[in-house]
Amino acid sequence: MSAESHPTPLGDQLRGAFDWWREAGVDYAFADEARSWLDRKPASDTSGETTAPTGWEPREAPPPSALANRAPAAPPAAPAIGGPRESWPDDLAAFAGWWQAEPSLSPSIGNLRAVPTGPAQAELMVLMAEPVAAGELLPEPSPEGRLVAAMLKAMGIPANRVYTASALPAPLVGADWMELGQSGLAALTAHHVALVQPRRLIAFGSNLWPLLWHEPAQAGPNLRIFNHESGTVPVLAAPALERLVRRPADRRRLWQDWLEWTAGDGSA
Repeated sequence: MSAESHPTPLGDQLRGAFDWWREAGVDYAFADEARSWLDRKPASDTSGETTAPTGWEPREAPPPSALANRAPAAPPAAPAIGGPRESWPDDLAAFAGWWQAEPSLSPSIGNLRAVPTGPAQAELMVLMAEPVAAGELLPEPSPEGRLVAAMLKAMGIPANRVYTASALPAPLVGADWMELGQSGLAALTAHHVALVQPRRLIAFGSNLWPLLWHEPAQAGPNLRIFNHESGTVPVLAAPALERLVRRPADRRRLWQDWLEWTAGDGSA
């Protein structure tokens, strides 16, 4: 090295190197080998003695098998619709009061629920999935109410021989009818029909299918037998009332199904 050369001090060299890497966007030092920061064994110093940071108390993690075998907590079971079977009224007159008060049937209570009407052993039971309006099964001014009244008149069945009901006491937005049926509504509907003991049943709307037959709706005439708690009843499966109001072709088809269903018994 010549006398004229002036070597850069080591400190300046290090600062220059750090500045270069910082300008390149490297702020931290990285190592290729992994280091266990939770190791219970403190590192040894040059004297052979072990040291650990003051106040540091490492914890031992549970073995992976203990976490893998830990079963997730089961969610609480939802109460069955209608409550315990033994609490269901076995008398049709008592059923109406229970229908208005049982909390599992609907968030709505009292006057917001539509109460089924009609006599036991009715000539015809009219069943829909939900009331047309809150508090009313078939309001007379509604298109659905006028349609059913006209149908009964054409069928020659007096209003006092008709039992009108819904599977739920109040409208339920976004109802999953398959799930409702499996949660107790199918059994409750069967109990309701058994209390009425109607001669015939018209089921309006495919939402009732999971409650009556546990299968999807089918197109065309749908004459069936419904098995309830104490026997059977013939059923005419009809489109939903709101659909019948909109579609004259469906009304004509339903009327033809009714005529075929009642042919020869003098009821139409």
